[in-house]
Amino acid sequence: MINWIREHKVLMIIFAVLLAFCIIILISYTRGNLGVVSSGIQTADSVVQKPLTQAVGRFEKDVNGLIGFRSVVKENEELRDEIDRLRMENTKLRLQEEELKELQNLYTALNYIPQEDTYNTVTGNIIAIDGAQYFNIFTIDRGTESGVEREAVVLSGEGLVGKVIDTGNRFSKVVSVIDIDSNVSFMVLRDMNVMGIVAGNGDGALEGYTFDGNADINENDTLITSGIGLYPQGIEIGTVKSVSFNKDTQLKTIEVEPAVNFNSLKRVMVLL
Repeated sequence: MINWIREHKVLMIIFAVLLAFCIIILISYTRGNLGVVSSGIQTADSVVQKPLTQAVGRFEKDVNGLIGFRSVVKENEELRDEIDRLRMENTKLRLQEEELKELQNLYTALNYIPQEDTYNTVTGNIIAIDGAQYFNIFTIDRGTESGVEREAVVLSGEGLVGKVIDTGNRFSKVVSVIDIDSNVSFMVLRDMNVMGIVAGNGDGALEGYTFDGNADINENDTLITSGIGLYPQGIEIGTVKSVSFNKDTQLKTIEVEPAVNFNSLKRVMVLL
């Protein structure tokens, strides 16, 4: 026992001091006011309590701060999740709105065709492009299962796109009017007596010539399909950008901007 006390002197001193304080406090409350001793005890007690109270206060603040921080973090995570959900819903709504506009534009293409020419139609999405720069040849996700056949005419809401050159189950390949091998007979909307041929120039535009070297054709004239050949009459082809006279052929040659923006084409309509 004596050896244990020797080894724990500091602990015993602290215990003795605490015991003395307890005895003095007990005596003070038993006998009443002890004057100077009681004042000293109260002073010592305040000295001990003040840093202890401050420490407890800081601890409470830290605990409350930690709880508050975790609450804020949780709220921020919930807000981020809600923002992500709303962003996804907004994207879906915009896609649905864009899809509706595309469908509305596609069906306006039927206004190009005379009332007496009736066609069944099917819309398709472009799923592949055979080429890196222009939509000369591309693939859509509609085929024989939808009644699509070779030589079927393809439109967009802006005008003439091209024709189907190959088809199978759930796919069709389309060659556009800007391909160099696509010849389209046209007439001028302003004066339908002016006619000619245009084809792709390999650079995303159309080039052609008039049948009559004296034809009245000018820049900004709108060209539409003449009805000669595959394409029905009245489908918009494009706008004349320049006119020149070819001395060799004695015909007027033209450069035409396609009505269809092939760089942003995503959905088309096929006439069945």
